[in-house]
Amino acid sequence: MVSGWSLLDGLPADGYSALEHWRLRLIDAGDPGAFARFAGACFASAATPTLRAAYDVLDGPWARDWGFRGFVGWLLLRGRASFEATLADPETLADGPFPGNAQDFVMALLEIGMPLPAPVPAATDRSFPRLAAWREARFQPVPLDPAPVDRIARKLLADGRCDTGRWGRFRVRSGYGGRTVTFQPGAPFRGGPLSRDGWAAWYRPLIDRAADHREFVAPGLGAFRLIPHPARRGRNPVTGDTFEIPALRLPRFRPSTELLDRLGEGPTGISG
Repeated sequence: MVSGWSLLDGLPADGYSALEHWRLRLIDAGDPGAFARFAGACFASAATPTLRAAYDVLDGPWARDWGFRGFVGWLLLRGRASFEATLADPETLADGPFPGNAQDFVMALLEIGMPLPAPVPAATDRSFPRLAAWREARFQPVPLDPAPVDRIARKLLADGRCDTGRWGRFRVRSGYGGRTVTFQPGAPFRGGPLSRDGWAAWYRPLIDRAADHREFVAPGLGAFRLIPHPARRGRNPVTGDTFEIPALRLPRFRPSTELLDRLGEGPTGISG
C-alpha cells in the first residue's frame, strides 16, 4: 500500500477531472478505506477558521461550505509541500496559481468512505492583504454600458426572463432561499460566432474577458465564473449515433445584490 501523498503524486492539480476518473483511481490504489482515512485526517487538519477566512477572501461572493471543501481538495492535489505551507501561512497561496476547486475529487473521497467534513466558521480577526490584492487585480470589473444592464433588470422584473440574443438567457428562478437569477450561456461560449444584433456591442467585452479569466464581474448584473468541462462523447437519443463534445468553459452566474434588490430579493427586499 503506497502512502496517501504518494498516491496523489502525478494527478492533475487543477481538480477538474471527471468524477469517474477519481473513483477508479482511488479504488485501483488497493486500499481505498485507508486512503479515505488519510484524506479525512488531511481535511480535519485544514478545518481551521484561519484557512476558511483565507478561502472566503479568494472566493468572494462565491464562498460556500461546499466550495471550501473543494478548495481543500485542490490543496491536497497540489501535494504535501504546498498543502502544509498553506496551512502554516495561507498568504503563500499568492505565490502560485490561482486556487481551483476539486469538487468531483471530494465526491469520490466521500464515496470511498471519507466522512463528510463539517462546516468551518471563518475567523473574524484575520486579514489577508496579499490575497485580497491578488484577487482584486485578477478580477477587475468589466466596463459596460449601464443601459443594457438596466434593460435586463426591467425585463426580468416584468417577464421573469430576458433573452440577450446569442450571448445567453437570464431567468428568475425559485430556490430554497427565495428567488434568484440564473443564466443559460449561448453560442459564443460553445464555440459559436457572436451575433450581429443590438446586444453584440454590449457583451463583446464580456466575451473578451472570458477568454483570459476564470471569473469576471459585470457591474450591476453579477459575477460569472467559468467552469471547465472536459471533452467527452455524446449520444443522439433518437438515432443512437455518438459524437465528440469538445472541451468547454461554461459560465456559472451569481446575481449581484444590486440586481436582487431591484427584483425585491436582496437584503432590502422580500423573498418568495
